[in-house]
Amino acid sequence: LSGSIPSEIGLLSSMYWGLSLYSNNLCGDIPPEVSLLSSSFPSGWSIITGNSLGTPCPDPTPTPTSDPTPTPTSPNPTPTPTLTFLPTLTLAPTPVPTVICVSGEYFDGTTCSECSAGYYSSFTSAPYPSKCLFCPAGQYNIAIGSDSCVTCDEGKLSSTDGTYCADCDAGEYAYNKTACLTCEAGRYAPQALSDECLVCSAGSHTGEPSKATTCTSCNAGTYSIISAVNCTSCELGKQSSSGSSECALCLVGFYANAEGSSSCTACSAGTITENSGSSNCTSCVEGKYQGSTGQSNCNDCEAGKYAPEAASSSCVNCAATHWSSAGSTICDLAFTGYYISSNGVSFDCPKYATCYGGKMTPIPDRGYWVDHKNLEYAGNIFKCPRKTCKGGGYNSSSCWLMNHFNTSECNEADLQCTKGASGPICGSCLSGFLFRSAINACEACGSINSYSYVVIGIAMIAILVYFGFYYLVQYCDMKDLAMFQILSYLDNGCLKVIWVTYQIIVSSSFTLDITYPYPFTNMLGVMSVFSFDFLSLKCLIKAENSYFTTLYLWCILPIIMSILILVLGWFRSRWTETNRAKIMNDHIWCFLLWTYIVLPSVSSQQLQTFDCVPMNGGDSYIRSDTSVSCESSDYKANRSIIICFVLLYHSIPLMWFLLLYRMKEALDPPIASGDLHLAIYIRKHNQHLAPFHFLFDDYKCSKWWFEIADMYRRVAFIGLIPLLSPKSTVRASLGLLLAFASVGTIRELQPYQGEFVNSVANMAQYSITVTYYFALSLSTDLIATFGLEGEKLGTFLIVFNLIVIIFVIGLANRKRKAYLKKLADKELRATQYEDARGFSSDKFQTTLESIRLNDIPSSDAIVFHFTSFELAKSARKSGIVAQKAFNGVPLTLRQPYRNTGADFKVFKSKTNEGKFPNESVLVLSLPKRYLDKLPGHEEDRGLCMISADVLHALRPTSFSAVVDEEPWIGGFAILPPQSILRSYHIMTADGVPRNGSVQRESIAPSLLKDAQDEVEDLITEVVPITSIQEYLSTMDAVREHCDRNKLIPLFHYTDPKFASLILQSGLRMSSQGQGDGGVYVSTQG
Repeated sequence: LSGSIPSEIGLLSSMYWGLSLYSNNLCGDIPPEVSLLSSSFPSGWSIITGNSLGTPCPDPTPTPTSDPTPTPTSPNPTPTPTLTFLPTLTLAPTPVPTVICVSGEYFDGTTCSECSAGYYSSFTSAPYPSKCLFCPAGQYNIAIGSDSCVTCDEGKLSSTDGTYCADCDAGEYAYNKTACLTCEAGRYAPQALSDECLVCSAGSHTGEPSKATTCTSCNAGTYSIISAVNCTSCELGKQSSSGSSECALCLVGFYANAEGSSSCTACSAGTITENSGSSNCTSCVEGKYQGSTGQSNCNDCEAGKYAPEAASSSCVNCAATHWSSAGSTICDLAFTGYYISSNGVSFDCPKYATCYGGKMTPIPDRGYWVDHKNLEYAGNIFKCPRKTCKGGGYNSSSCWLMNHFNTSECNEADLQCTKGASGPICGSCLSGFLFRSAINACEACGSINSYSYVVIGIAMIAILVYFGFYYLVQYCDMKDLAMFQILSYLDNGCLKVIWVTYQIIVSSSFTLDITYPYPFTNMLGVMSVFSFDFLSLKCLIKAENSYFTTLYLWCILPIIMSILILVLGWFRSRWTETNRAKIMNDHIWCFLLWTYIVLPSVSSQQLQTFDCVPMNGGDSYIRSDTSVSCESSDYKANRSIIICFVLLYHSIPLMWFLLLYRMKEALDPPIASGDLHLAIYIRKHNQHLAPFHFLFDDYKCSKWWFEIADMYRRVAFIGLIPLLSPKSTVRASLGLLLAFASVGTIRELQPYQGEFVNSVANMAQYSITVTYYFALSLSTDLIATFGLEGEKLGTFLIVFNLIVIIFVIGLANRKRKAYLKKLADKELRATQYEDARGFSSDKFQTTLESIRLNDIPSSDAIVFHFTSFELAKSARKSGIVAQKAFNGVPLTLRQPYRNTGADFKVFKSKTNEGKFPNESVLVLSLPKRYLDKLPGHEEDRGLCMISADVLHALRPTSFSAVVDEEPWIGGFAILPPQSILRSYHIMTADGVPRNGSVQRESIAPSLLKDAQDEVEDLITEVVPITSIQEYLSTMDAVREHCDRNKLIPLFHYTDPKFASLILQSGLRMSSQGQGDGGVYVSTQG
């Protein structure tokens, strides 16, 4: 610096190293700003000797007064510079000496004087200096009058008087040999140096802000740059060894968390540094670990392990039920066979589901369902009562992840339900689909409509067949065909049993929540007509949530149909003048038939409203349509209306009962006294009962109430059982108990009129029982113990349930054969009328003795009843009607030809002018205890009677041999025909002498000869019977031949060894028996 000290120096607010002023030619006073600056910078401030501070500044040099030299002219004239005129310096005139001075002297104005020590003068000519010059800095002289100075040695400087050279101190240097200056900051001088101090190298420091004598290496953990006074501590994240010129960044995996660190520390296990120069370690985040020290990265926990906390040095193994993905903080995944709930708890995989582990929720198996709207219930697997749950294994697995469990892209219906099904447990059918209980699934309305047409077509064909059968029987004289005889036994009672049986069986699949195996389901589909499952009312309503609308149709349409039937009957009865009552009765019969058919099915539809399935969270849904919540206000409002319909429909059988109860004496007439046929006859012809025959016609008189009881039994099977329990096992058990009760009830009561219908009803109950038994086995998974799984069981159930129909047909055929045999026996007995005209009394005696010994027990007596030929034939068919005169049937112990006048008086013929009826005699065997004295002839021991009271008591057991039942239905007291042992034609109508002579009708010789010729042609040898059919065909040919020739076929039974002899020589008279000398023949083949 030169000139004045700039005051701006005082404006300094910060210094990097310091301020040093030395060897400056400064003049003037030190500005106060500069003086104050030294107090602000206690370190690094120095003002060194040699600055000549505060000395007066010289006068300014005078500016020359001469004009400037003109600038030469040039083509491009150079611009004339602006001249700065310095102030004019006025010099004092130097006096001219008058003496001569030599070097080493100065002229003081008068004389030359020697320079003092420390001064010199080298002038040798005038003008001489007025004073000697002081030795320049770094030079000295000790001699007086010296003309020069001697240079000081290195590190020395001249003294202030210039007479000697003095040494500078350590930490100083001789500046220009004129002054000892302290070493500046960062410099040092172990001994005095010249001109400048040594620079302290990087990595070392002087330790002093000035006048340093040493340069010491920095300690470890510190560093310095060149010319450093002090060492600087290493920053955080850095380290240094001793004598370092800079701090090194900590390597990756190491850290320095304090200033002045001499080394970096390795990060402990569980911590890392990802970058160099770290001041601290970063903890491994949860889910990661580091097992070694001094590492730069954390590792993800392996799958199956987790790190729940930060700074983990190792991962924890998941529990046996849990799993985790790589880098997990918790084991939030399930191991295979388990699943994780929404709160992270592990559970065993629920039954009927598959658990793949991880974050997969349980996937239900086919036939099962899970609420896919709420993750909380992911482990609640529900069994689907319908075949509408396809299970979750057939869809994208992403929809079963916990984070996708309730998302819009995973449609619940598409995910778990078969086509057309939706809602909880896939228990609702979408619009355009209808549930069919027979196949236990939703089916498209188009398919159902086609199916309905098929079923209706089959029903129409059945009706046409029925009426065609009726027409053929009534008008085409086809009663004798076996097929028509079998079908004729399928009366209303039998058809009711079949209808009720299959209605219960078809509905069992839905009632019990049971899915039967193939092919039994196909059979139920075909037979769904019994439960009206083919009616597609829901398909008529093109809307979602149409449950109650459909149900109202079920409730209202039958009522409308019933009204139409009755109104149509009323109009028809008014349009005709005749048979009004019959027309109205027919329509009432149709009304009762309609209610009988539809009431159980409609009741089932109604009661399904109260069959709610409990689901998750206390919610519940109608089992038949799970789109309807049982907790909704809409359900509760409609339920009240449905209750009214239930009461209305279930009051119908009750009204039947009250109606019949008022007429119970007409239904079970006391006058019949246990006579079933008579009671039925009276009931059938009671016009007051005519409109209601449908309700009681098929039952015994005492069981007039059974139709009502059976109606409620059907409702219990079809509609009530589901309300008693939501569990299929319990329902099947209740159904099985009800089936067992039905078996016992039908077997004990035998409510139907005919034995045939009772047998069919018993078999039908067994069919229901077996079906419910296997349904119970299916619900408990015990069916495998029978070895009848899958198609085997389905086939078995088909065969067993068809046995009912087979049994009906077989039983009808058996009954037909029994009836034919019974009819044949009756007809045989009725036609066993022997021609005994001309028999002698001895002949009767021997014949009757043989009968007494062989045909009657000792408790019976042989009695005789004489009558006309016509009455005798009638008695063989229906019995002997009691005579009012005797209040019974008169009898005698006297055989023919031994009668007395008393006999003649008692047995008078109304057709023979009151004469003794000597045409026929009936031989009877009666218990002796039944015989009473004949009124008015008590003294005659030969006459007796059987009273009407006894005959009435015998009525219920007397019909087995009756051919003509008309007199019995009329309520008469009749002696049954099975008591008749023999019937004899003893005289012609015009009378024959009683002398025993025989009078025979002659045969025309020509006719006899023709017959003999034909017989000789036909019969030539003994033909063995090879088959019944062949024998019957031969007999038919014989009868046809006889009819054509007006002959009667006769049969003679003999030993086979005599057959050939008879064919050769003819029949011989018999010498056995009564010795009448005749040939025995029979009219029965």
